[in-house]
Amino acid sequence: MRKDAIFGLRDRAAPPRLQDGRTSTPHRHQGATTYPRLPVTAWAVLGLLSFRDDRTGYDLKKWADASLRFFYWSPAISQIYAELRRLEELGLVTSRRSGPEEPRAKRRYTITPDGRDALTAWAESTHDCGPPVLKHPLVLRIWLGHLAVPGTLRTLVERHRDRTRAALREVREALSGIGAEREGDFPRVALGWSERQHLAELELAEAMLADLERLGCGTPEGARRAADGRGRSAPPAPRRQHAEDAPTHG
Repeated sequence: MRKDAIFGLRDRAAPPRLQDGRTSTPHRHQGATTYPRLPVTAWAVLGLLSFRDDRTGYDLKKWADASLRFFYWSPAISQIYAELRRLEELGLVTSRRSGPEEPRAKRRYTITPDGRDALTAWAESTHDCGPPVLKHPLVLRIWLGHLAVPGTLRTLVERHRDRTRAALREVREALSGIGAEREGDFPRVALGWSERQHLAELELAEAMLADLERLGCGTPEGARRAADGRGRSAPPAPRRQHAEDAPTHG
């Protein structure tokens, strides 16, 4: 398939050469910059390279684990390499093999000027981003609580609460690792959102524990009420906040 077909701009006249001497790629047409049809993960990989050039796929995976996973997700290393190959075919990144100075040969990737232009056009697009996708396995298990041993439900929620606290600590470590350089301003905003999201998840977990306590989960009476379906939940009680759950400043 031709590259212009991949970009969705088939049968258009060849765009002119740019003033900086680069030959225009298919996402430039009559002075306007568009972007190719790519999955969001491809844009995320390209976005990682917009901060740090000359990186291996393994480097990008480590950085995704330390940043992207807190608000999007961290793609598998195989998917990162697949997206890098796709981006290179489209001329949005280039790669080079490492020299003999490195003990093991590696392929390093760099975003091209055309790749940065396409990424900028995508980032500035006003198209609707779509709703977030929520799949909460714990809440699904609670929804099926009439089939479970009541005490087990409380254990599951407590484990989720503890796991969320650990994740919150990791988010705050990532926040503290962002330097004072200007390029860190917007990642700091994104990770700040993640911090608040984890705090909200802790509050929801505490409220759910209060609801389960009112249903008597873990007690003989609670088991009977859950079995006959007559349990009713009351409004959640005020949350008992732990010191480590308080939002950070800045």
